[in-house]
Amino acid sequence: YRPLAEAFEDVSQVEAASLNEEAGIIALMLREVLETQGKTAALVTHDRSLARHVVVALKRWNIQVNDSAGKPLAESTPAVFLRLIASLLEKDASWHSLLSCLKHPYTALGYSSLECLNIVRQLERQYLRGVCSARTPQELLNIMLEQGEDDKLLTFLERVCDKLAPLYNLLKQKDGVSLLQLFDKIIEVAEDLATSDSQSGQQRLWQSDAAEQLQEWYQQLHHLKDISQQVHPSEAGNLLEALLEGYVFRPRYGLHPRLHILGPLEARLQHFDRLILGGGRLIHG
Repeated sequence: YRPLAEAFEDVSQVEAASLNEEAGIIALMLREVLETQGKTAALVTHDRSLARHVVVALKRWNIQVNDSAGKPLAESTPAVFLRLIASLLEKDASWHSLLSCLKHPYTALGYSSLECLNIVRQLERQYLRGVCSARTPQELLNIMLEQGEDDKLLTFLERVCDKLAPLYNLLKQKDGVSLLQLFDKIIEVAEDLATSDSQSGQQRLWQSDAAEQLQEWYQQLHHLKDISQQVHPSEAGNLLEALLEGYVFRPRYGLHPRLHILGPLEARLQHFDRLILGGGRLIHG
């Protein structure tokens, strides 16, 4: 057996004052490894919050770390888009909900993504900051028509009203709708909103790894016993969030081959040039 002092000769300890500080230190330690060609490193932790913070910190340097636990499917870009659309059906849905949806990277409405975002910001500046008397996009459109607004904003809001009409029509059904019908309509509206000046909504919405796994999740829903159960459309957001809970997705491409985030069990019998044990606000490297 090696003496205790000799066993810990190459081990250092760092105490962090906060989760953000700990994640930042770990991200720097992982990044430093990449300066030496072929060198590998791994963070081993049971703390998923810490792992997520480290992933975000590494993205500042465009480094996509391989997190073996994956990412919550509900937090993926396409799932967030569907959840934002579902939130428009809530009883207390506000202009903030609509703006969040319209500012999402997938929303294009027949424009380029950048042009669409610029128009949304113009609409927000001119009509939606402060007190807005209109409660719905259609009411705002009527106000704009009375005021003789320029064609660009009118055309944009007309498209918004047209694409969201099938969604809002669900609220008029007194007996509710089936869960399958509700989600089908949300996806239909998502594809319409995502259509750009150069690509269809289907192409833009379903081309990522997360989108493929979201489609697989949706196919599994068809086998649920309660898929034909009648629900009120205003429950769409909560239902979507609940049904996505526990599902994760793992990107297939773009991950760095020399950096990893592992759980304690996964790290057994694996070797790395730098091993970082994180969690409990103690870092061992």
